[in-house]
Amino acid sequence: MKVRDVAAAALELDEALSYFNDIHPELANSFFHEVVRAKKLISQFPFAWKNVDNGLKGFVIRRYAYTIVYQIRPETIWVVAYAHHKRRPASWKKRLRDIH
Repeated sequence: MKVRDVAAAALELDEALSYFNDIHPELANSFFHEVVRAKKLISQFPFAWKNVDNGLKGFVIRRYAYTIVYQIRPETIWVVAYAHHKRRPASWKKRLRDIH
C-alpha cells in the first residue's frame, strides 16, 4: 500500500530534518533512514501498530522520540503527523480533514 504525507506532516518532517542537520548532518541522515524504514514497515503491515486515536495508528520511532501518526484508507496510508513526544500533543488532529 502507498504511504503519503499530508502537507502539514511533510512540513513537520522537513523541520525535524533541519533541526537534526543543525546539530549534525549524520543525525539528520540517521533520522531520515529511520523514517524511510518505518514507512516501509507501515506499508507492509499497516494494522500492526498501536491505535493512537479514533481510526489512527502510530509507529513510534523511540530513538528520536517521534511517532508517525497515520490513517489507513482503502488505497493509501496517509501520514497525518510526525509527532514529537514532548511537543503539542495531538495538535495534528485537525489535519484529518486534509486527507483525500
